[in-house]
Amino acid sequence: MPMNPGESVAIPAMPLVWTKDTVREMSPARFGMKARLEMFMTGRDLKPGLVLYGGQSSERFPATPAGWLDAWARAAAVAGPAAYAKGLASWMARTHRYLGPTRDAAVIAGLDARMPPVLYALTFAGGHGGGDHLSAGDAVDLRTAPARIALTASSDGALLLTIPAAELTGAEASGMGGGGSFAATASVNPLTNPVQEETTEWMNNRSLGGKDRTFVRIQGTTCELFLTSKSHSPQDAQVALSAVRVLAQGGRVGSQPGAGLLAGLTAPVTPASAGPDDADLVTKLERLAKLRDSGALTQFEFQAAKDKLLH
Repeated sequence: MPMNPGESVAIPAMPLVWTKDTVREMSPARFGMKARLEMFMTGRDLKPGLVLYGGQSSERFPATPAGWLDAWARAAAVAGPAAYAKGLASWMARTHRYLGPTRDAAVIAGLDARMPPVLYALTFAGGHGGGDHLSAGDAVDLRTAPARIALTASSDGALLLTIPAAELTGAEASGMGGGGSFAATASVNPLTNPVQEETTEWMNNRSLGGKDRTFVRIQGTTCELFLTSKSHSPQDAQVALSAVRVLAQGGRVGSQPGAGLLAGLTAPVTPASAGPDDADLVTKLERLAKLRDSGALTQFEFQAAKDKLLH
């Protein structure tokens, strides 16, 4: 029989990083004949997610800590206690050797509500100004909070490093390998600045032959941090870093007009829902979105123009 809504459910730890190899080994989790939970990566950028099949219906969940908790809890409700417990034990016996580092999804989901994530599961590669807080190879989540950003441990949410907004000067993302350059920067053009060119060359050379997809660079007056990602595409990372660039340029995430768009392209704001002072901004944002949708602007060009409008 289905579980009661408030009944406690045993939920396994979430994988720290989603890769094609990880998904292939951990999917699916079967709970008798009633439910099957599959993990997948889809699209050009291999976005991860979960889908629960039960009976004649299916439900999708995002590959976030909250989505992970919801998916497994829903599987338990559909399958019932006995089938769920048996299926969970079988899944854990099959996957434990493949998953590697994992995260406490419940703890991280609670942290997400208080300190929104910008990018999950980055690996600290080096830099300066981190002091004793960070070591090469640390897995961290990049988050925003009022007037600062924070790096927290991906596994348990422990606070490792904070950087006040007043010290931020920029944030950018780059593709890995092949001599590519940064897509954008909040301060100077990496294609015309020799120091930026040398840094880009070092970052790309360092990544050749690796499995990382993206380099992330956080710049500040007292620090410069380099992080890599196995799961974020350069384009997704560059768009997500808009929230950091807002802080770097004197804005406040969540308080300025149009802030709901900063983490990516979410539901559009309409003039009817905006205040009088926002009408012109909304019109300009809509024009930019049309140019992007028509192909006249790339995603990077759209994001850079939108950043300028929002601050």
